[in-house]
Amino acid sequence: DFHDFGIEMEPILEPEKINKDIFLGILARTIPQKNVKYWKYAHECWGTHVHLALYVWDVIDVVPGYYVLFRSTKDMQQMMENFIVDSIDMVWEKVCDELELYFLYGDEIEDIKQVSKAVSCYQRIAETSSFTIGMFSDLATLMESYGPETYKQIHHEAGLIGGLLYLDSHSNNLGCSGMGCYLDDTSLEKFGIKTEDYYPLYHFTIGVIDGYDSRYAPYEYEYPMSKYLLDAL
Repeated sequence: DFHDFGIEMEPILEPEKINKDIFLGILARTIPQKNVKYWKYAHECWGTHVHLALYVWDVIDVVPGYYVLFRSTKDMQQMMENFIVDSIDMVWEKVCDELELYFLYGDEIEDIKQVSKAVSCYQRIAETSSFTIGMFSDLATLMESYGPETYKQIHHEAGLIGGLLYLDSHSNNLGCSGMGCYLDDTSLEKFGIKTEDYYPLYHFTIGVIDGYDSRYAPYEYEYPMSKYLLDAL
């Protein structure tokens, strides 16, 4: 039942583009709410420690650029002080009243797409979509406070967000994909976040379905010799 996830599932036409309302709605439903069954157990037992760094380039009425969504206001001010990019003045413009979503700074669309693709291990879906989400957390501080089991819990929380993003994208007839391959050291550079302070957890991208089919034999499109190696095994 989609209502258990805080999602209203209604038949809609496949959108040609993602608009601001859809974009903000998807992000809003990643915030734990007490009346949503999906979040009840995780939030009560663990709290909210994963935040979202966003590369946005193709959403109607949303300025292309870099954004951050704080899913909890705890330690938010301290975290803001760690977002420093040399030679760039952070705007820190609040996007709407309902969310702690901030526009950091803008960039050229092609540049944002290429950065999204590069930090996502050059996966094509990270540039043909409309926006990419990088989940991150202050893992070192959490592990110091709660112990080694934090590593499992924080990835569990990121997985819960990813699962909801899949459902929410489907409810809006959008394409989406989680991306387990991303470059730790560079995935948060554009936000000025140093990876020794904050730890990247998971990448996710959402966009309009364009009919592109990327099903290939493993690695064959990139390494033609692989088929011979596989046959020899």
